[in-house]
Amino acid sequence: MTKVEQSWGGWFGIISRSISTAFGEGGWRLTSFEMSMLDAVRSSFGQLERSRLLSQLNQKYYVDRINTRVIAVWFKYLPDEVLLPRPAFDNALYRVNFTADGEKLTSNVTFYKGHLLTIECKNPQKYFKGKVIEVTKVSEGSPKRSLTHAMDRLEHGRNEL
Repeated sequence: MTKVEQSWGGWFGIISRSISTAFGEGGWRLTSFEMSMLDAVRSSFGQLERSRLLSQLNQKYYVDRINTRVIAVWFKYLPDEVLLPRPAFDNALYRVNFTADGEKLTSNVTFYKGHLLTIECKNPQKYFKGKVIEVTKVSEGSPKRSLTHAMDRLEHGRNEL
């Protein structure tokens, strides 16, 4: 079980998060909720995949939070040795079933071309603040079932994807 907490990280963290929150743009670190979803997916991987995902998270990246339900992780540079094995992770989705204070919910973690791409949930991030998160199951899913894919279909139509 993980309790979602807010870690401010000193004055710089307070200012940085205040600006990110005010403009809804993002930040340089993953929240405790996002990390709990990644930890659940990572624990379902083999040793090589766990090690490489951890190595990716040690690289420089930016977390885009313009959408409150889908965050995108943009890496500055990823060396080949930290990419997850392909073709298995060319376009992959993992569904994380969990409870938030007893309420059953699902989150998606997607990978593209060997790197972490998005963490998606139907509830906005602030919904989970102060709630106890307990992961119940992690399973592979179809990338076509991602929230990002559904948004693209709504914006561009079914035939363009």
